[in-house]
Amino acid sequence: MDEIPVATKLDLSQCKIDDQGIQRLADALRLNKTLKLLYLHKNQINDYGTQYLAESLTYNKTLTKLDLSQNIITDQGIQSLSNMLQQNRTLTILHLSQNQIRDQGAQYLANALRQNH
Repeated sequence: MDEIPVATKLDLSQCKIDDQGIQRLADALRLNKTLKLLYLHKNQINDYGTQYLAESLTYNKTLTKLDLSQNIITDQGIQSLSNMLQQNRTLTILHLSQNQIRDQGAQYLANALRQNH
């Protein structure tokens, strides 16, 4: 009997995904048990979408890499991701370059990393 292949990588980079699109994806991630790599760089994801994604990843136990670089995420979105990182122990690589992260966002991440061990 042949095994059915399962997706472990999803690349949705440069797809013009906005908050509505990321909300639908986040709903699916709550239940997904196979995806390990998710690439969402160069989209239109802002703080609202980041919050929704972070809430869903709190429950996801398989994703190990998330690329959110080149979006429009500010310190508020970083706060949501930082809250998720305090609970999620499987996400080990998080790309956030070329967003709008300031000192406060960096502080949120630093605090989360201190607690995530």
